[in-house]
Order: sequence, then C-alpha cells, then structure tokens
Amino acid sequence: MHTWRSRIRAGMIRVVRSVLFLVTLIVGTTAVMLMGETSGLALADLSNASVKTVTVAGDHVMYAALQGGPQTDGIYRSHDNGLTWQYISSGPDGVLTALVAHPVNPATLFAGTEGGPVTTTNNLWRSYDSGKSWHKLFISLPAHPDGVVPAVTTLAIDDTQPHKLFIGTAGSGVYLFDIDADGHGYRLVGGVSAPQMHVKDLVVGERNRVYALTNEGLFVSGDVEAWHALPLPAERPIDIATSDNAIYAADDSGAVYYSSNGGQDWTQIGGNWPAVSEAKLQATALTVDKENQNHAVISTAYAIGGQLIGGSVYETYNAGSEWVKVAEANGVVDELLLNNDIIYGVSHTGLKPYLLPIEADTGSFLTNLGLPLHLNHSQVLIIFLTSGLAGIILFGRLDWVRLLQTAA
Repeated sequence: MHTWRSRIRAGMIRVVRSVLFLVTLIVGTTAVMLMGETSGLALADLSNASVKTVTVAGDHVMYAALQGGPQTDGIYRSHDNGLTWQYISSGPDGVLTALVAHPVNPATLFAGTEGGPVTTTNNLWRSYDSGKSWHKLFISLPAHPDGVVPAVTTLAIDDTQPHKLFIGTAGSGVYLFDIDADGHGYRLVGGVSAPQMHVKDLVVGERNRVYALTNEGLFVSGDVEAWHALPLPAERPIDIATSDNAIYAADDSGAVYYSSNGGQDWTQIGGNWPAVSEAKLQATALTVDKENQNHAVISTAYAIGGQLIGGSVYETYNAGSEWVKVAEANGVVDELLLNNDIIYGVSHTGLKPYLLPIEADTGSFLTNLGLPLHLNHSQVLIIFLTSGLAGIILFGRLDWVRLLQTAA
C-alpha cells in the first residue's frame, strides 16, 4: 500500500514539475518576444505595407520607414535582403521624408522629416544604434521669412568622404553637414548661387561632385563652387542616379539619358518601351549599381484616364544598349534600389523585391515559431535564465520536492 501511494505521489510530482517547466518556458519566451524586436511587430515582407523610403546599410541589411498604413508605424530592419523585417522603433518625431545609412558605420542612420514652425520643428535626426533610439541634430536649418523650417526632401552621404552629409530641402537649397563636427556646423552648398533651390533628388559622384535634380533642371556643384546647370535634354526629369562618373537620368516621358563625363554630354539610351492603347507612357524611378556603372534599372507606368497604373521594370547591363524586362511593376514604383543584384521597387502598395536568389532562405525555424531572428543582450540573458530555471525545475532536487516526498 505504501509503495502504491508513493508511486502516485511521485507521479503527481512529475506532473507538477512538467507543468511548472512549461509555464517557465512560456513566461520566458513571452518576455523575449515582448522585448525589442517582437513577433507581433515582425513582417514576413513589406509587400502590403505603407513604405515611405528604404535604405541599404551593407551586405544583406536594409532599413525601411513605414508610416500611414495598416502596420505599426516606425523603422524596420531586414538582415536577409528584404525577405523578412523586424520592427526596431517608432522612429523620429514627425513625418519621415528621407533615410540614409552611414557607409562606414552601418548602425548609424540619418533621417529627415517634414518642415514646420521654427520654434517647434526638428527635421534632422540621427541614430547610433540601428534605429532603436533617435536624437535631434544640434543644428536647425534656416527658416523661410515666414518662420517655417523647410522640409528635408533627400539625404546623401559621400562614400569617399563619409563625414559629409548632404541635405536637400524644399525651397532652401542644399546644405552640407559635417558629421564629425558632432552637429556643430553646416553650410549652404554653392553659396548664394541657388539659395531657393527645391531639391527633388540628390546624388554624389566622382571627385566630390554633387548633383541636384530640381524643378528647374539638373545642377552640379563641387560643394564649394557655385551651382552650374547641366545640359540635360529631359524636359521633365524625375530621377537621377550616378556610379563613378556615369550619370543616368529618367524623364517623365519615359526617356532615359546617359552621360559618361559627369553630365556634360548626354545620349538617349531608353524610352522605346511597349505602348498601351490610349495610355501615356511615363518613367517613375531609376537606379544604378554602385559596383557596376553599366548596370541600371528603370520602372515605367501608364497614365490612363487621369489615373497612373504600374507598368514594368527594365534592366540593362551595358549602359542602355539593351534593356531586358524584369517583371511587371508592383503598382506605381516611386523608388528603386539595387542590393546584391536584387532589385527593390517601392510603391504605395509596399516594397517588392525582384530577381530574388533561388537559394535565399525565406524562413527559419525561429521565424516560423514567431521568435526574433536577432536577439539583444537582454533577450539572450532571459533565455539563459529561463532555460536554467526550467532545467532545475524538471531535473533538480529542490527543497520543496523533498518536503513533498517527506510528507508522502
């Protein structure tokens, strides 16, 4: 009889141990998921998200700013070429308009936001920790006569001089910010040659040449020289891209132009895209491979009945001598990126990667479980403590167990 009762109580002890073991694991896992990057804020992709802008921060790493959509607004990071994304933070205050990663220190990000009253607006921000926390730069761009600080429209960093951050604005020209000066200094690029320039795009080319696409055309400056207008044939240029000394420019009409000498001479290299009956063809975005100046990508769209409909994405590896259709565009593409030979198109419907490598890992065991792929120190500590406590509960001889056995 005593043996029978002992076996029952021993079984009850095992059941209690097992229940406490499972509870401990569940509590620990929940704590890990609620800290930092959580499964509830992880996205399998951004194909149905409201993406404002995207930037590349080294091999396989990308950052995206999401605002105004069904997802949680903020900064997201991908470590697998845009296949999966993790929420990092709510981002800087205000409506984000530009995002760029430092070319040498990829954990350092810069962001620009919309303008507003000079007394309450901070439209330049920096993060030192991959977007987890954001700090105002210790500068304020000059306000317009009406007391309104201009919106930041674009940001660019000189890869050969990574301490130089160029800031394009809506109506106040281009400013150069010295990153190494810790925020204590900026100056107007080109001096007083174009103080009211409305910058739509900004790129840095060879020999520290800065190219600004504006409402009045394409301009170049040596960042200490006056702005000089370039003879770009495009009537309504919508996007520019540069690699080494090559410059590509896309026109609203769908035409693509190429210059091999810094914008002094241009050749039309694209524009004969397939037509659609009763539709007006347009180009919407352009990008070029930083490692190969002959590799460029363009997206098109069609205007039908006052509505713009996505067209196609085309790619060239020989500076426009031949274009190959990559895919149908996922909506109207507003921004194109190239990273590790993968093309990314940003539209109002989200971020779409094209030409993904076949061997790309579309999901891991942790992802399928809903756990974060990249753990911070606190999460690692919680996992370690949880595993240790769970092991002691399941296999250890604790005082409460001995007391229970004695009572039996």
